[in-house]
Amino acid sequence: MNKIETILFDFGGVLLDLDSDRAYTSLSELLGIDFYRIKDSKAQYKFLLDYEQGKISREVFIWNIQRLAKGKTPQPLNIIKAWNAMLLGWDEHKFEVLRQLKNRYRIMILSNTNELHIDWVNRDLKKRNRYDDFQDLFEGNLYYSFQMGLIKPSIEIFKELISQSGIEPSKTLFIEDTEQNLIPAQSLGMQGLLHTRNDAIDYLLEI
Repeated sequence: MNKIETILFDFGGVLLDLDSDRAYTSLSELLGIDFYRIKDSKAQYKFLLDYEQGKISREVFIWNIQRLAKGKTPQPLNIIKAWNAMLLGWDEHKFEVLRQLKNRYRIMILSNTNELHIDWVNRDLKKRNRYDDFQDLFEGNLYYSFQMGLIKPSIEIFKELISQSGIEPSKTLFIEDTEQNLIPAQSLGMQGLLHTRNDAIDYLLEI
């Protein structure tokens, strides 16, 4: 492994504990449909990817979910609650690991995420009196798909991050819980590490 100067983290499943099935189950119950069956139908339900890339507003996203309902149209707040059900919260020890890593490396986030989930993150951290600004733990910008207009595993999102941040790919370690998202990063020269979803990150203190 080359000398590491930057650690680039995926967010959900690496730093924030995540269980997507909870959201899909909640949406299935709320809408009276099998959301598991339709969630990967990219042609018919393209709005899911569009929302992750910031191409549509939260209002349009919620409307697209409402129109799937087989029966009474659910209220927006109930849709938001179901959508956010996948966000499990935090292993607080990870914050201490991040603080230690920040003394040795540039640390950043590159995440496929959306405005509703990041709003939840910011509210949850403030409510628990941990951080008024999550970004304080990191170097520079947090790179979110909905703000960049790009999404993993496209190679373009990695090229844009490199351009904006000035990181050197060969000295960057990318921590990701989805194997296909490592491929474009590694093709650009980054070192990749597949993380087991929701596991501890203490092992990074040993690199």
